[in-house]
Amino acid sequence: MKVAEVFYSLQGEGRLTGVPSVFVRLAGCPVRCPWCDTRYAWDPQAGVDLDAEAVVQRLEPWPSRCAVITGGEPMATMDLKPRPELRELTCRLKARGYHVTVETSGAVFVPDLACDLMSISPKVDGPETRPGRRVADDVEAVRQLMGHYEYQLKFVVHLSATVGEIRGFLEKLGRVDPSRVMLMPQAQTRDELLANSPRVAQMCLDNGWVFCQRLHVLLWDARQGR
Repeated sequence: MKVAEVFYSLQGEGRLTGVPSVFVRLAGCPVRCPWCDTRYAWDPQAGVDLDAEAVVQRLEPWPSRCAVITGGEPMATMDLKPRPELRELTCRLKARGYHVTVETSGAVFVPDLACDLMSISPKVDGPETRPGRRVADDVEAVRQLMGHYEYQLKFVVHLSATVGEIRGFLEKLGRVDPSRVMLMPQAQTRDELLANSPRVAQMCLDNGWVFCQRLHVLLWDARQGR
């Protein structure tokens, strides 16, 4: 598999915010959100080619046993098929004692992963994955992920996003525990994060959702690999 980067940092988002974690960023993304802050991982040929065991070996020097598989879009190939190497990678990590988080847009369902936390970030007003069809229109994959894995739902809220779009997406999913619904301000810099946070915080207060900090942006601004 093509690995764009492996790095050690604090988890910046979600219920494990602040936990030291080793991040494996897989190359390739068929979703390509216009506000993405990891565009360098979009190219499926970016990075180096490693098998699952070689990836695990790169993680072992660090003291944390929390692994985060991210992207790009780590679950899917460029034609929105399940990434074939992902199951082996998660199983090898679990066998070495890692807590495994997989970060995904929810564009595709992949069964039988050794995943402790499926961190799903639907793009409610995001790009089209094929002509006339947006990621947010395909709720079945998200529903399946929620049914098969321990999960959290993280919505990136940028300037054009509305409460109605998020509510509409959640209604399509059916009954969702609001404590699992997290809103994050869209931000590539610390200044953007601070400027956009009050609006997102109010959305959370009004709807009983969780405000999700982006700790890596707050601490390290726009620095790559953090």
